[in-house]
Parts: sequence; C-alpha cells; structure tokens
Amino acid sequence: MIRKPRHMTPAVALVCVTGALGAAAPARADSLVFVKSNNVWLANPDGSNQYQVTADGSAENPYTSPSQADDGTIVAARAKPTGGPLYRMRQNGELLNTIPVAPALAGPFAPQVSPDGNLVAYEHVFSKNVNGYIETSSDVRFTRADGSTPQGIGPETGRGANAPSWIDSTRAFVGVNQATTTQIVGQAAVQWWSDYDHQPQWFSLGETVEDGEVAPNGKIAVVRGEHDDNTIQLYDSTGGFTSLPRPTCTLSEPTAGPLGKRFVDPTFSPSGDAVAWQEGDGIWVMSLPPDGCAAGTPRQLIEGASDPDWGPANVNPGPRPTPVPAPAPGVGQHHEPDAAHGGTTHPDAEPALGASIARVRLGRALTAGVVVRLRTPSGGRVSARASRNGRAVASGSRKVKSGGATTVTLRFTGAARRALRGGRAAKLTVTLRFTPTSGAALSRRLKITLRR
Repeated sequence: MIRKPRHMTPAVALVCVTGALGAAAPARADSLVFVKSNNVWLANPDGSNQYQVTADGSAENPYTSPSQADDGTIVAARAKPTGGPLYRMRQNGELLNTIPVAPALAGPFAPQVSPDGNLVAYEHVFSKNVNGYIETSSDVRFTRADGSTPQGIGPETGRGANAPSWIDSTRAFVGVNQATTTQIVGQAAVQWWSDYDHQPQWFSLGETVEDGEVAPNGKIAVVRGEHDDNTIQLYDSTGGFTSLPRPTCTLSEPTAGPLGKRFVDPTFSPSGDAVAWQEGDGIWVMSLPPDGCAAGTPRQLIEGASDPDWGPANVNPGPRPTPVPAPAPGVGQHHEPDAAHGGTTHPDAEPALGASIARVRLGRALTAGVVVRLRTPSGGRVSARASRNGRAVASGSRKVKSGGATTVTLRFTGAARRALRGGRAAKLTVTLRFTPTSGAALSRRLKITLRR
C-alpha cells in the first residue's frame, strides 16, 4: 500500500499550493457546493467565482451538507429544528420547496440528492427498546425531492448506516459500521465489502467506513475511522458491486483547525480525475493522475469552508428573485396532477416568494386550518388569503422579525366551514403577500386541492 502523507511544513505547503494553482488553469464546466459562514455557497473547481446561495444562515442555525443534482438544483439541511425539513433550492437561493421527513430522535443529517434530482437520501438517529435496554443508532432513509413521501420510500439501509451518497439515480452507496453497502431504492441493502476484507495485507485493524463516494470511472473513497487523525482511503473498483476493490493510497494526518482534526466528506469530480474533502481548516483537493493517486498533490482550496459536494453543473445562478406582481387568475400558472389526498401546491412561474403548503385533508383543514410554509428575505408582515370560485373562504397573517423560514395558518370562516363540511374536495386559490419593513412587497399565488 502506498501512503500519501498529508503533513507539510508551511514553506513546503506554499510551494505545493502555488504549483497546483498554476496547473488548474483549464476551465471546467462543473462546480463545488459547500458551506461557508453558515450559508450555502458555490465555486468553480479551482475555488474561483465564489457565489453565496443563501443569506439567512447563522451560527445558531447554519445550513449543513448541501448537495447538488446534475442540473444544479441544491438540497441542504439546517441545524434547527430537529426533525427537518430539508430545503430544495435553485443556485440563486430561490426556495423551490421544503422536504418534510419522518420523525426521528435526531436529524436529518447529510442529505444527498440523486443525480436526476428526483430522490434524496439522508441519515437520521433513532432509539428503540431492545430487551429492556434503550439502543440508539443511525440509519439511512430515502424520500422524494418534491416532498410527497414524508414517511420515506422502501426499507431503510440498516442499523449503523450513515452519510449516504449516490452511485446513479437509483442506487446509493452507504457505509454501515465496518461494511459498505449498495442499495437500490425500494430494495434491501446488499453488502459490497467489509473493512476486514483487506486484513492483514493493507490494514492491521478494522475501522468504520463513512462518507463513501463512488466515481463513474470506478474510483472509490471512504473515510476510515470516527476519531481525530482518521484517514481517507482510495480504491480502484475491479468489477461490479460485489467484487473486492483494490486499495490504492491513503490520505493521512488531517490538518487541525476550527472544524476539528478529521477528514470529512470526500467527493469526486464528475469525471473521477480529482477528489475534494474537508479538513479542520477548510476544503482541500487533489488531482488523481493516470499514473496513480500517489502522484497527486493535496492543496487547500477554500479556507474555512466545509461540506463539499462536486457536481457537473457550472456556477450559473442567474439573477436573484425580484419582486413581481401576482398574476391574474389563470395567468402564468403551471398545473400538475393533484395528490390522491391532501393538497398539492401549484407555484406560479419564477415566484419571488418561496412558499409551500403542508398536506392536510379537507376535514382537518376546516377545523385546524391550512399551514403555509414561507421563506422571507427580511422582517415584515406575511398575509395569506384563500378563495373558492372568487369568494374568500380563509385568511391568516403574522409578523416576522427577521428573514428565514416561517409559517402562517389559513383559518376558514364559519360560512366556509358550513359550506364545505359535506363536500369531497375543495379547489382553492391561495394568494400570499409579504410586506417588508422597508422595500417593495412580494407576492405569490398557489393553487391547492383539499380532499377527504
């Protein structure tokens, strides 16, 4: 086994970084999404052209673990509240929708959106009573990115599963304690290899395997160990998802810093010719030359950044959402099939105000109201009004002190409750308006169908 030491004196490190930057001049059409200063950011693979995607992250409630689909759509978690939701957004920060998740003891953590953007895998923590003892562990769930499957899809990976990634748009790669697994969504996980399989030739001890990634060219990266001074192990795949891969080289001695002294989140370039990861002082990167990964030179890419994810879309966010007047009924709306139960939102094209409506059955809505989730750019007042056949049937409003996620509940009038009590469904138009403390108001119109 070839080990690639990571420890360098400052003078040597400076020479290596300068040379690597000079070699990185050819332009690439891909990008890195990452966290910096508690918010989601994008950058070119050489660290240039940095763009701040979100603006409402804070030390108390930062964004975490952003990942991107092939078209550049981003899914990320936030530290609060426990239990989600996840956030799906465009590169310019426009919230497309929130993704509700099933109840858990902690999480969701480490969300990863599939290459086609349709699915999200994430880690959560659970506890259960085993023979009178409370056992706590992690597992991996799968859900649809449109938020339509809050209880998840198919079986979970298994006790001890963590930090999923995607091999393709239907198959995930997940570490489970000392083993690696692959899992087609909707089916049970299948073990690929165990860390013990490479003893004693490569490793003297078995370690947990986490944060695994599989590149299209068959290269594999996993983090070995949960402690400080853990390692990133690189492999070459020798066949399908049952053949034992061959270890190639080891990244060791992570740099200490504000983020700790550990390796986290290895991620391959779309072609598999480079790998990036997090250390204690930021994001690092290394090319993987044809003559072997031992010839690569690790270099710091973005100081202070964390949670990198490499995707094929370039940094092309377009303009930030700008205030637009709400269109007249029937204008500029795109319609999708209604859900079998509850409500389905139908956003106007290019909305300025991020919003979604929680699923709820008609009977429950008449008594408890309809919850509208919004993301506002600043403090101000949010108001919502629902109409049916041109007549107002429900309304609600609230003040918000600062920008970020909030909710407003639509409460039905007495007359509307009496009129809809015996009905099987109700098609409503919901008009939202956000009036900031200063500046122009934002509007949004949604359509929702409530069913019994």
